[in-house]
Amino acid sequence: MEEISLIRQRNKDLHTAYKRLLQATIGARYVSRESILTLLQQQPAPRFYLTPYQAMRYICAYYQMKTATHRKQEMILDLVETYERLRKQYPQTTKTILYEMVVEQPAKSFYMSKHRIQEIVFNYSGRN
Repeated sequence: MEEISLIRQRNKDLHTAYKRLLQATIGARYVSRESILTLLQQQPAPRFYLTPYQAMRYICAYYQMKTATHRKQEMILDLVETYERLRKQYPQTTKTILYEMVVEQPAKSFYMSKHRIQEIVFNYSGRN
């Protein structure tokens, strides 16, 4: 999958999660935007929104002890954990195929800051 279509898919999935959260909060007296953004930040994502090549780079960087921002570091640790699990589960599979499998696995979150989530959700829905 191309990187641009991955970004579009991520934004669409994030907006879907946002709509689900709004539905879940119907009936609540008041839910702040900050609360919604915090909940969105913690939502699991259907996949890692990376190409297999990007996954390979992040996983290799992890093994070379390169550092990253907090959210990116969380993603890298989850990528490595998923890679190692799949490597043990499919020991005869090539690394290239493993990287393709890794990015298709469910991710623990969208690995984004609240600010970035807010930008995407409210730009996508046409709200400010």
